[in-house]
Amino acid sequence: MEVVKAVVFKHDADVKPLLEAFNQMVNECMAYALKNNISSPMET
Repeated sequence: MEVVKAVVFKHDADVKPLLEAFNQMVNECMAYALKNNISSPMET
């Protein structure tokens, strides 16, 4: 059984651009890691 805790809060800010930018950053990091054969965040 997995326990998941979530917090719900209301806001009036448009977070979609922020989430899209974060998604793009993650995609670029993954592409870099795959291109350079990096399989661990501890590799140098």
